[in-house]
Amino acid sequence: HLRFHYDVDSLPEKLHNKLDLQRSLGLRLGKSIPLLGVVSRLVYQKGADWIIDCMQSLQGEKLQWVVLGTGDRQHEQQLLALARAVPKQIAVTIGYDEAMAHRIEAAADLFVMPSRYEPCGLNQIYSLRYGTLPLVRATGGLADTVTDCSDGFVYQGDTASDLEQCIRRAISYFSKSKTWEKMQRNAMGQR
Repeated sequence: HLRFHYDVDSLPEKLHNKLDLQRSLGLRLGKSIPLLGVVSRLVYQKGADWIIDCMQSLQGEKLQWVVLGTGDRQHEQQLLALARAVPKQIAVTIGYDEAMAHRIEAAADLFVMPSRYEPCGLNQIYSLRYGTLPLVRATGGLADTVTDCSDGFVYQGDTASDLEQCIRRAISYFSKSKTWEKMQRNAMGQR
């Protein structure tokens, strides 16, 4: 599904996937703009409301969102409205598209999973393999598979503000390229 293949030994190639996705979705092109990916059911359990709140409070910040999913109509409509308001910063696709899911995993810098509960979870595992650092709430399988500041970001709490603080913390790491690359390599080395 990817135009540009990469692995832990060719990690810089990951950037081509990011620029390709930004271009195809009409986002502002920029390798130094943190790109946050979400591929999820857009429902309460998955923290869709927290994601929407964070998108609103972080508007104007130097970051971008790419969302793929389907779920509660209210969440879908709110996300589409945000994408219309700031189309160079937020791209939303309602529905499911396997190829797009892989493109988002490969292109994003962070993969956001603020689930209220998650018995297992698979996307954080895919993210690790893609070198896309998962940003997860400390619950269930998410807490079991992601190590804070080693191969991703884990936060406690149960509010949109807690998620936003973790996003801001992750973005501060993103600006430290050597540290970020080390975390990506740790993530990709997970088995």
